[in-house]
Formats: sequence, structure tokens, C-alpha cells
Amino acid sequence: MNVHTTKALFLDALAQVLDNKIFRLLVILTGGLVLPTFLIAATPEKLVLLWGWREYDYTGIFEALNQRGALIENPREALIGTLQTLFVNQVAGTVGIFFTIAATAFFVPRMLEKGAADTLFSKPVSRLTLLLTRYLAGLLFVGVLAVILVGGIHLGLMLNSGYSDPGFLWSIPSLIYLFAVLYAVSILCGVLTRSSAAAILITIVFFMFNGCVHGIWRGIEYSRAGELERALNTVRDEAAGADAELADLELPEAEPSSSIDTFKNILFGFVDTLHYTLPKTGDVKLIATMLRKSIETEPVVYADEELNLEIRAHPDGFLLEDPGAPIDGAGLVWRSEHGTRGGDARFVLRRFSRLEAREVGDDRPPRKRTTFSIARDHEGAVEDDPRASDVTRDVNGEMVSQIPVITVTWTETTDAGRAYRKTYFWSRADWIYELDVRAPEEWIEDAEARAPLTGFLDELEFEDSPLIQTPGDWYESRFDWDAPWKYNAFFSMGTTAGFALVVLALAWIRLARIDF
Repeated sequence: MNVHTTKALFLDALAQVLDNKIFRLLVILTGGLVLPTFLIAATPEKLVLLWGWREYDYTGIFEALNQRGALIENPREALIGTLQTLFVNQVAGTVGIFFTIAATAFFVPRMLEKGAADTLFSKPVSRLTLLLTRYLAGLLFVGVLAVILVGGIHLGLMLNSGYSDPGFLWSIPSLIYLFAVLYAVSILCGVLTRSSAAAILITIVFFMFNGCVHGIWRGIEYSRAGELERALNTVRDEAAGADAELADLELPEAEPSSSIDTFKNILFGFVDTLHYTLPKTGDVKLIATMLRKSIETEPVVYADEELNLEIRAHPDGFLLEDPGAPIDGAGLVWRSEHGTRGGDARFVLRRFSRLEAREVGDDRPPRKRTTFSIARDHEGAVEDDPRASDVTRDVNGEMVSQIPVITVTWTETTDAGRAYRKTYFWSRADWIYELDVRAPEEWIEDAEARAPLTGFLDELEFEDSPLIQTPGDWYESRFDWDAPWKYNAFFSMGTTAGFALVVLALAWIRLARIDF
């Protein structure tokens, strides 16, 4: 095939897109979604409508959405991020995909109509080339709309609000990637049935069925992980105090105990087969998020891989004394830099086991202490200290990474004067985390002086365990570039691309056998 033929086929594909009335309508609708970013400015303090006609405070906006706006850090970024996700994932990634499938489904059936087929197939162009040309036309269709939507929103925010989020642009290839898989199914249906309506219906049903399969699979994996975690906790309890290492212990293999278990295993195996065979369209959002994070990489100060704890930043005005200090021992110690507001202050973060060994001769598993009992005992010890006063324990106060925290606060009298003291307790699996705070007297009454502490708590982030996460959040926390193969992004993309190629190959084989 020469250059002129290739160029002619490309122009023909482009003409199919530009001459499509539905495409023109979708361009107008997409422009309507982009227009607000040029009319509404998101300043760091508030939203400004029509260059000053109306102004709205972020706190009031979030409160109208039943959110506590005063507690949201960087409300402008939070609001913009929410709207971007809504437009791309929900509007474009779901409703928009349905419209684009409907708008492009006729490309192949129309090519196979009597008269059009006679003209096309009489030319010195292979049927594979003609099929790929129609496929390219569909990708161009969605590509142009994705660029208008995502690129337009990005440009509007950058020009009108002074806000630039380059990672958001990754949504363009992710939308094309999702459509490319579904359009391959549409093309196969078009070749087999020569009906646009059938291609639309079958592709949409496939999209929905595919999503249900992967949703069920995630729920099954979530359940399996929860059962495994409970089994591991049992093994830990039994191994506590023993000489054996956890790695040396083996979990007994579960055998079907009834016909129900046998049926469940068969059903789970069937869902596994479907999941690994079908394209992973549900992973598109996760892949786009990871690509976005690759641009917005944030440094991590400390990571506890065992319990998935990350500390993303040092407290403002504090330095970490020994980054290599064991958190299970003396703990991580931050001290305020010389000359910072409030004088000398110190944060100590450590963790310890919540398991208590039984008395000698008692073979029962170790007793697990609760955060409440540990905080209560700590409160009693503080009250016994003659230097302590104004001791209070709060069980319904702050949270760390959505985990309830119990705090003990008091004032301590020292030779240098009064000091602000506060200890945080929260639990993760078989561990208790403790954050001990010692600061100057100024912190007692001045909430602004305690800002480094508030900011530090915001930088503590846990990835929740299967026992407290939803299946979707749990799967998202495990999905990564270097994760095990069934949670691996490269495996997901490879199997999805492989499925699309197989479907297109089947369409080509069928097209090659059609005799007009």
C-alpha cells in the first residue's frame, strides 16, 4: 500500500468523524462542560463567578455538600479535584462512552452495505486495512472529544484560576484506551451482524457485564484476603511467646467441608477465569490515577511497610533526629528547630504490641489490650505524677487517617516553667501507635502555635486492611506497577490489549470470508 493510499484512507476516516452529526452535537455538549472553567475562577480563597458578579466561600460550599469545610486542607484543590474526577470518570468515562459507542457503531456496518462494499473492496486495498481504517476513525472520534474536554478544562483552570494540574491530562489517553477496547467489540459485532443497532446493544451490554464480573471478582478477592488476615492473626496469637518465627508457620489448607463449599469453589474459579480472560476496563481509572501520581510524586519521610503507614512530611519547623531509629523501640523523635515559634518542642512516635501474655500455665491465646484501656492506664499514671495538672482524656476527638484516636492532655510543671503535654493512642492490627507531644506553655492556649502538630497528623496515612476497607478501596490500595501479577497494572494493560487484538483479529477473519 503506497503513501497516497494511506493518506487517502486516513482522510476518509477523518471525514467520517467530522461529517458525523452526533459528533458535532457531542462537541457542543463537551464545550458546554468546559465553558464554566472560563466563567468561574477558583481563587485560593473563594469561587468568583463572572469576574466578580458573585463570590462564594469554600467553607459554605462544602457545608452545603454536607462536608465540614473548615477541616478540609487546601479546599480549592479538593473542590477542583472532585469536579475533575466527576467530569472524567462519571460524565466522560460512563455516559460519554455510551454516546461514543452509539455514534461510531455504524462505521463498519455502513462499509458492508451493498454498493459501498462493492466500491471499497474493488480497490487495491486489503480488507484488514479497511477494517483498521474504521477502527482509527473511531479512535479519532473519541480522541478529539477527550482533548476538547480534558484539555479545555485544564486550559480554563490555568487561564482563569491560575491552577495547573498536568497530571489531569493523563485522562486523555485513559479515555481513548477504554474506548479502544470497547470499540474493538463493536467492530466485531458490526462485522458479524452488519447491524449498527446490534453493535450498540451488544457492546453496551458487554461493557456492563464486564464491569459486573470485575466487581464480583474484587469482592471475592477482598473476602479471601479477609479470611487470610484472620487466619494470620490466629497464627500470630498462637505463636506469641513461642520461639517459632511467623514465616516458619504454615496455614493449613482448607478443604471443602460440604457441597456448598464445593459449589462456592467452582463459582469462584469460574469468576476468576472470566476476570483474567476479559479486558480490565475497571482498572482504567486506577491506571490514570497512578500515571497522574507519577507527575505529582510526593516524598515520603517514613514508611512502615508492615502496617502500610506513610509519613509524607516532617512537622513544620521540626527536624527528625535519627531517620533510622526503630519505631518499635525508642521511636522516631522530631525536635523543633532553633528559633522556631514556641521554643523547644518534641514529638515522639512509636508503636508497641497490644498482646499481653497470659499467666504461666494458661494456654489460651494472648489477651489483646484495647486502645481505651491503654489510654486509661496512661491517664492514671499521669494523674499520679505531682507535676501534672488539668489532666483530660478524650475518647471522641481527633482521628488519624480516618482511625479513631484517644488522647490524654495535661499541663506539666518543670524547672523551666509550664509545658503542654499530649499523648495520642490508636490501634492497627496487633499494634498500638503512640504519639507523645511535649511543647512550651504557649501551646496550651494558642491553637495557632499548635499548627505544626495538626499538620503532622494530616501527613500520617494508613492503607486500611481488608477487614475495614470496601472491596474497591482495598483493591485500589494493592493495584500498582510492581504489585503481584493479579494486582499488577502492566498485567492488566497487557491482558486488556491482548483481548482487543484478539477481537480485532476475529473481526478481520470474518471480514475476509465475506463474499459480496
